[in-house]
This record gives sequence, structure tokens and C-alpha cells, in this order.
Amino acid sequence: MANLKLTEFEAIAAYDAKQNPAYGAVLLIEPLYASVVLYAYTQGNLPTLLFQRILDNPTPVNNAIRDLGDWTAYATPIKKAIQNYYKFGTNAEVSIAGLNLSASNLMLRYSSAVGNELENAFREADSALAKAGISEDKLHILLVGPMATFFPAEATARLHYSSAMPMLFDARYGTYPQVEEIVLAGTALCAQMREKFIDGSVEWLVTEAGSNYTLRTLPLILAKDSANVKDFATPVFAPTSGVLATAGETVNLTVCGSHRQIPVTPQFLEDRMGLINLGLQYENDQFIIIMQNTVSGKNQLFPMDIKIKGV
Repeated sequence: MANLKLTEFEAIAAYDAKQNPAYGAVLLIEPLYASVVLYAYTQGNLPTLLFQRILDNPTPVNNAIRDLGDWTAYATPIKKAIQNYYKFGTNAEVSIAGLNLSASNLMLRYSSAVGNELENAFREADSALAKAGISEDKLHILLVGPMATFFPAEATARLHYSSAMPMLFDARYGTYPQVEEIVLAGTALCAQMREKFIDGSVEWLVTEAGSNYTLRTLPLILAKDSANVKDFATPVFAPTSGVLATAGETVNLTVCGSHRQIPVTPQFLEDRMGLINLGLQYENDQFIIIMQNTVSGKNQLFPMDIKIKGV
């Protein structure tokens, strides 16, 4: 198996954030490569990468376990033996059934292969976690990939993060041995969370004559609250064939609850009067209000700061 790429770690983190919303961050450990990635969680948003150490050579680990054969068949006895070793000490240590190997020897093998790599990564991840202001109590420690249930890897993490009582039950630890479907689901979540939405409506406030010679304000909607930004890749115009405007006046808008004005310049209208329409476009990470002369087709562009929710 090739090591997981950063995008796949991100997908797993996004999936885990949805499944375990009580946590503030996740430490992803891929035991075969001793890769470690740390993400912070903000519910509804993409996981925030705090630290990564992705290695690409599994040879040291393979060398340490190459004579174990199909170790997965012994995953449960391995776990039990290592737990007992750290709970009760050397006096309780016996050979792992079927392997003719002690828990301490197996731990030594794995530690010699990747222990320094993991410890260095854990220390750097700890610094990143502290800098982000996230308590270790809110850290989900997740082992992923085909060696997720190889308990020496989890024990190495436990000795670091649960050193006082490393083998007692701790809900912070979990495993995802099969990650293919999780990566697919997480990738879909990431794509959804990468979408951007307008944080409030955008309305053109048009003044028109009402009954009994009174004036009233008619809002023409350019964008509804939570409209998807991608829908404005091409201009979206107000639902009107044109509004009478005169040179020198200002056009009034409400943009996400704030009042904005743009000018109607003399050179934009022939005879200093004409029909205009307004459109909204998102291009090159910038919103633009398009003022269009509906007779001549001339456009005037006004960059507009509009709040976005999402990424």
C-alpha cells in the first residue's frame, strides 16, 4: 500500500469531525510509515492543518515485523499481551500465543524501527496543538491504514499521551483500518465545505412612485442570503428591464445588512438620463457590481466587498 497523501488525511479528518463532533482536533497516525498529521476541527468548516510529517518509506517497519507473517491473525493476543505488560510489569510477561515472542520484544522492535520518528512528530504536534489553544483532552488519536490495529503503534502513542495510565480505557483512541470508503466520504464532505456562500442578501433599493404621489422603496434582489458564490461566475442581473436614472445621482444597495452607494457618472448616460440595470459577478476572488446602460449596453464596474461564509 502506498502511503496516504495529505488530501486523503484531510478527507479522513473531515469524516471523523462529523462522526465525533465533541473533539477539537485529531491526530492521525499511519503506523506502517510512521506518518503523523494533526488537524483542528471547526464544525461545519474544513479541518485546519496544524502539523504534518508524512514519510514515504515503510522499510524499517517491514524489517521489524517481517518474520511475524500474517500478524493480523494475532492482533488480539498482541494487544492483550502489551496491555498486561504495561499494567503488571515484567513478572506478568509471557510469550504471545502463536508468535513465540514477548510483548517487550515486539515493542522494542517497533520502537527501534520508528520510535524516534513518532516521538519527534508527537512533540511537534504537541507544540502546534498548544499554539492553537486546544487541550489534549479534546484530541482524538486515530490510527489509520492497514496497520491501524497493530497495537505497538497505539501503545507508542499511549505512552506519550496517556503516560500516567497508558493502558487503561481512554475513549480518545480509535482505529480506521479500512480507509477507502472513509476517504471517499470525507472527500465529498471537503468538496461541500469548500463551497462559498454569500453571508446575507444583496439588494438594489429602487425608489418608485406609489399611490397618492408618495415614494416607496422597492428592493430588487441581486443575491439571496446563502446564495452559492459559484452561481455568480457569470453576471446575475436584477429582475428588471431597466430603472430610470439621472447622471450625478447615487444608486443605493444593502449588502449583507450594510448600506452601500455607487455613483451614476455623467459620461455613463447619454443626455444625462437613461435606463440602467445592476448585475453581480464573482471573478478572480472578487465580487463586482455591474452597472449596465440598457440602451447602449455600456458597463461600468464597481468592486464590492461582500461577506462570504464557508471556506
